[in-house]
Amino acid sequence: MLSSILTSRYLIELSYDGSKYNGWQKQPGQPTVQGELEQALSTIFRQEITIMGSGRTDAGVHAEQQFAHFNLEPGGKVQPHLVLHSLRGLLPNDIYVINIKSVPQEYHARFDAISRQYRYQFSTKHNVFQNRYNWVKTGDFDALIVQKCAVLLIGEHDFGSFCKFNPDVNHTRCHVYSSTFDIINEHTFHYRIHANRFLHHMVRSIVGNIVEVGLNRKSFAEFVDLLVNPDRSNSKVSAPAHALFLEKVLY
Repeated sequence: MLSSILTSRYLIELSYDGSKYNGWQKQPGQPTVQGELEQALSTIFRQEITIMGSGRTDAGVHAEQQFAHFNLEPGGKVQPHLVLHSLRGLLPNDIYVINIKSVPQEYHARFDAISRQYRYQFSTKHNVFQNRYNWVKTGDFDALIVQKCAVLLIGEHDFGSFCKFNPDVNHTRCHVYSSTFDIINEHTFHYRIHANRFLHHMVRSIVGNIVEVGLNRKSFAEFVDLLVNPDRSNSKVSAPAHALFLEKVLY
């Protein structure tokens, strides 16, 4: 049987559909993923549990893989597989716990993460069965030019033109390991970006501007200028949240 003394830190791996949540972070009077998870854990352990996520997702954003850690007061034993079963029973159907395990006390879900990958789903044709998770913009779309835009972002750059102001952020430089605008079929495209860090609304701003180029509403030269001359005042285009997925977190 899996068991461990309640002196360890525990790591939860989960996924969720963010459609009805006001983001990850707990907020008074608002439905959030963190709030649901803390309530379920507190019910199971009969003590107030606070969790720390690997990162925050905005309202309406989904996660195929997210991590969070929490601590328990010393005393007694816990069987992770039973906790996993209980969490799955208590949580709503749009939050699913994949795994739970004991980790060293110094392990940190946020600060130990070395990179993250996001996926954004875009379509040029309405489909009632897919619109919930795709951003739909009809019109002639240049798939080649958007791929050119995506590749341009690889490497270390200042993404000041692709974010919202955050007083807690010291700088806006990020290292992008991969950036692709993949053709899924004639009308569907997935943008993927893997980087060491992400700024507030960065992915949605990137996608919004790339799509503008693909629809011939912005030139490739204008997109290049956003990267070469970073300026938050230029960050006026943003794709909606409902088609964005946190795809994976790497440690």
